[in-house]
Amino acid sequence: MEDEEIKKNYTRRDFSYSSFNRSFQLPVDIIDEAVDAKYNEGVLRINLRNVEQEKPFKKRITIS
Repeated sequence: MEDEEIKKNYTRRDFSYSSFNRSFQLPVDIIDEAVDAKYNEGVLRINLRNVEQEKPFKKRITIS
């Protein structure tokens, strides 16, 4: 279904299509239980956490 309305100051278009899905493989170092996804206003955000992020952050600073 497709509907279009053209006025002096704007054009409105409505589309209706069937649903779809998409899949992809995650790298092996991603923690499955930590995957988080949110869909808001047409944007899908996927947060992934890998094994390296689980390790404590260490940084060596040399003072002379």
